[in-house]
Amino acid sequence: MTTFVPFNYPQIDMIKTGENIRSLCEENNLSACAIERLFNISNQSVYNWFSGKSLPSLDNLLALSSLLNVHMEELLVYSA
Repeated sequence: MTTFVPFNYPQIDMIKTGENIRSLCEENNLSACAIERLFNISNQSVYNWFSGKSLPSLDNLLALSSLLNVHMEELLVYSA
């Protein structure tokens, strides 16, 4: 018989993740408008990331991590 091991499913804190993404962009002198042009997405999308209303798609998260020269997981903030 196998023993069940509880798994704590990781939760992303969207507000803190947005703040983290905004902060990293500011450190790299990247505006929401610049990201919009580079990724060919709406400006509102980037502001939604910054405010924690939404998260970047996986493709955009990968592109953002490459642009900011960080690992994808460094963009995300997990809930405690």
